[in-house]
Amino acid sequence: LKKLELGYNRLTHVKQHWFTGMEKISFLGLSNNKIAKIDPGCFRNIRLLIEMNLENNSLHVVDHDWFLGFAKMAYRLYLGGNDIASLPRSA
Repeated sequence: LKKLELGYNRLTHVKQHWFTGMEKISFLGLSNNKIAKIDPGCFRNIRLLIEMNLENNSLHVVDHDWFLGFAKMAYRLYLGGNDIASLPRSA
């Protein structure tokens, strides 16, 4: 599995264990949900992630803890359409 598209599913919370065993995903689509909470380290197992779409959700912050244990940040991270006021330096 290289591409996982979970958009338009009314998701509100991305849980830590969801992506266990999915190390080879290069694209993760979580757009157009109602995500307001993302567990710390939930993306840690996705080692080859290049692109992640979190557009059009209910996010208010970007937390560096989402990427704990993550070897390399996605090359493309889409956050448009959220209510993010600022990004912390550590994010």
